[in-house]
This record gives sequence, C-alpha cells and structure tokens, in this order.
Amino acid sequence: MLHTKAMNTCDRLYRFCEFGRDVVYDTVGATAFFVNEVEARFLDYLLEGNPLEECIATLRSEYNDNDITEAVDHIASEGLLTEPHIPYQDLPRIYTLALNVTQQCNLRCKYCYVENPGSQSFMSEKTARKAVDFITEFDDIEGFGISFYGGEPLLHFPLIKSVIEYTSRIGEKKGFPEVKYHVTTNGTLLTDEMIAFFTDYQIDVMLSIDGPAPIHDAMRVTPDGKGTHAKVSKALQKLIDAKGRHKISVSGVITNKGRLKDIYEYFSQFPLRDIKLSYVRYLDENEEKKYALSDSQKTQYMEDMRDLARDCFDQIMKGIRPSYYNFENKVLQLWKHAKKNYFCPAGLRRFGISPGGEIYPCGPAADLGEFQLGTIDKGLDKVLVDRWIAHSSLENREECKPCWARHLCIGGCPLQWLRDQDEQRCTISHHSTRLAIAIYAAVKEQNEMMLASFIDPEFLSKIRKMIQKEQ
Repeated sequence: MLHTKAMNTCDRLYRFCEFGRDVVYDTVGATAFFVNEVEARFLDYLLEGNPLEECIATLRSEYNDNDITEAVDHIASEGLLTEPHIPYQDLPRIYTLALNVTQQCNLRCKYCYVENPGSQSFMSEKTARKAVDFITEFDDIEGFGISFYGGEPLLHFPLIKSVIEYTSRIGEKKGFPEVKYHVTTNGTLLTDEMIAFFTDYQIDVMLSIDGPAPIHDAMRVTPDGKGTHAKVSKALQKLIDAKGRHKISVSGVITNKGRLKDIYEYFSQFPLRDIKLSYVRYLDENEEKKYALSDSQKTQYMEDMRDLARDCFDQIMKGIRPSYYNFENKVLQLWKHAKKNYFCPAGLRRFGISPGGEIYPCGPAADLGEFQLGTIDKGLDKVLVDRWIAHSSLENREECKPCWARHLCIGGCPLQWLRDQDEQRCTISHHSTRLAIAIYAAVKEQNEMMLASFIDPEFLSKIRKMIQKEQ
C-alpha cells in the first residue's frame, strides 16, 4: 500500500530547472527524473504533508483524471511514495598504488604548488619493489593497478620499466587478473622507446596539456621560461598514432588565459579516453591576481559547462562515451542508485608512496606530512589511517550535512578541504552536480540503457551498429 511518510519533509527532494525542464533529485532514493506540471503540483501537495487521497482530490479541481493517474503512477514508479533503503556503496576490492617515483620536475608551470621542484629526490628500486609487495599483500585484494606520478615521472623512466616488469611477474605468480598501469606526464620527455614500452604493456597515459599553444605556453614553461606546447602536442600525436590497447587522456588547468568551451573544443579533435579540465586553485595571493578566474570568468566557466553537458547528452544518445570526464562518476552513481561515504578510495584502497618510501592516501598527497599513513618498511600506522578515514568520511563533514548535493559531491576531494580556499568552490560543484543529474534524467527518460556506453565498449559497439542501420 502506498504511503506518504517519506514525503513529509523537504529534505528528501531537491528540485531545480535544467535543460529547460523541472528536475527532481531524490537524495534518499539516489535517483532523478523530470516532472511535468501535474507531477510538480502533486509533489507540492505531498511535501505540504497532505495524505495521498487529499492530494489527488485537490488535483481533480485542476486536471483531468488521466493526467492525474499518469502523474501519480510516475511519482510512485520513482519510489517517492515509499521509503527506500539505499545503503552506502561498498568500495570494490581493487587496490591502486601511486608511485611518486620523483617529486622533481623539468618544467616550472606557473601555477604549480610544489615547492622547489628541481631539488627533489628519486625513488630507489628497492623502495619501489617494497611498495609493490605492500599493495599485493592485502587479504581482500582481488586486483590492482599502479600509477606513476610525480613531479615528472619520465625523469625516472628506467625505474618505471623495472617496476612494471617486476609487477607483471608478481601479478602472474599470485594469480591476479591483468594489472592496469597508468602514467601521468607533461610529455616533454617522451621518446619513441617509451611509447613502444607503453604500447607493449598497455599503459594508459594522462598527458598534462592546457589547450592550444597560446594558452598552454602561457603557463607550462621550462625553467628558462620557454613554452612547451610544440613538444607536448607532438608527443600527444605520437601516443595516439601508436597502435595498441593503451588509452590516452589529457588533463588541463583553466586559468584566466583561456575559456573552458574553447579548450574542450580543441581537445575534441583528438580520439581521447578522458578530457579532465578544472579551473586553477591553490594559488597564493600574488599568483591569484595573475592567473585565477575572475568572478565573471567563473560565471562563463559554468555557462560553458552547461554547453558541455548538452554535448555529453547528445553523445550518449548516439552510443558514444563522452570524453569530457567531469560528469561521469555522478551519472553512473545515479544509474546505480548508490550513495557514497567517501569521495574516492584514497587511504582505503588507494595509496601513494613518496620517493622516500612514506605511505600517503594518494599520489597528490605524497610528501604532505600531515597525511602520512606509515612507511613501506614499517607498514600502515592504524592510528594515522583511522585519523585519515575520519577526516575523509562524509559522515564527519558537519558543514556538508545540510547540503542537498552531499551524496553526489561527497564534499569533494579531502585534500581540497585544507588547500583550496576558493569561496565559490561549492557554487561550481553544485552547478556541475545539477548538470550531471540533468544528463542522467534526460538519458533515463529516452533510453536508460544508453548509459552503458560509459562502461561497456562491446555494448557501445553494438549500439553504434544499431544506430547506423536505422539511419
């Protein structure tokens, strides 16, 4: 029997307009959908605490019975007339090791927050092998991957080769499924030998590039101030041309030198797995004035994000996985009807190792002393791990508890809570979250199975063939 107990509070539902339509996000049921005028009015009456029969009776003075029946059936089918039980999503038992093989870098990007990037140490082979042994000895591990991070990891390419060869032997010996490898690089040191190695071992590559030459060269420079776009763009094309199963992605930082939409369109010409773009943060007061987005530019950034969201929807409905990455996790979470208590598996299934062998929650946290979780020689320190878990858990984020977006945003990256003082961070995050909700609702309304293009290349291929036959 239908009841309305769950509808007696406004806390459960967040309603907004996007793509020119009214959207309902159910924070308890972890779902979202569009509503028409009758459905919206029905929800208004329910949210006032009126019994179901009274709501329907009130609607009859305004709408015909067919419209009312369809509205009630739709709201019921979305689970809003019952109290759902959506548990927090379990973390998969796939572990990730981020090896900061060096904190040293050959560039001097103007917005970089790493101090003295030219004076950092290099990881030893002994430390690297101990780190691999560390990640493979968890009792519940079902698979794992290794990311190479820096600094600029290609400064220490011989170690990368050695670690991958060692890890492949360990993985085979212990019966793990295919080990996944990933490297994040600025691309300026990439050689044909490295590309051949990445191709042979199916190593996914994330290239740091900020867009076309005028934008990139304004920020990503050598120690003597020279731009690097020509070298990086050549490396990107070589990676793309290399035949293999490796995936190529790019990561860019939006400063006041460029616009999100223009930079996205520049990257769209390449066959990329992911295009990860975010506006610049972590600037000190002097750099803030030179590189940070102004208030009007942040407004433009959000308007551009809306255009990208519409483009993502169009691609999904054509059976194409969008390469613009910023919406994907939230859309998939809505598709699973899941809630999360952690932004990511950092410190739980993911660990970063500094060149000296200290254990941190992730690669970007390595060498930030307040986040250290132990050492490779002594293992994890339970007190430090528990402190990190408490810090990163959504349940302990008091300021997030009243927020409608908390189960999709999860408070954002725990590192940002301490390092990012941008007062508009939540405003932009809320905007991105609303767009992800609208994408999900729009795809769901037309054909929810098209969301499989995010996760299943084989299904994606079949969908494309079906579309081609219908045209």
